[in-house]
Amino acid sequence: MRSCMSVLACVAGCGQNIACQQVCVDEATTAARATYQAFAGCVVAACGAFDGGSAKCTSATDPSATCQTCITNTAAGALNPGATCNSEYAACAGS
Repeated sequence: MRSCMSVLACVAGCGQNIACQQVCVDEATTAARATYQAFAGCVVAACGAFDGGSAKCTSATDPSATCQTCITNTAAGALNPGATCNSEYAACAGS
């Protein structure tokens, strides 16, 4: 069973292959899955058209290049202290 940090590494290795990413999440422990989902939810919300998001994505499953670029950039930026979703990333990376 994967830790949340292991899920992050696995998902990063999948690129934009959604099926591959889902396998990574499915292999996680229950706690790791919940922590990862909190991080992923934050990233999607930051790119969505709701709750003050950037509106780069029209839905949680938007496959457009604009949406995918926003998700990739937000997730990568979350490594930096003070960045959007940093606290969720730190919780995942630390478990």
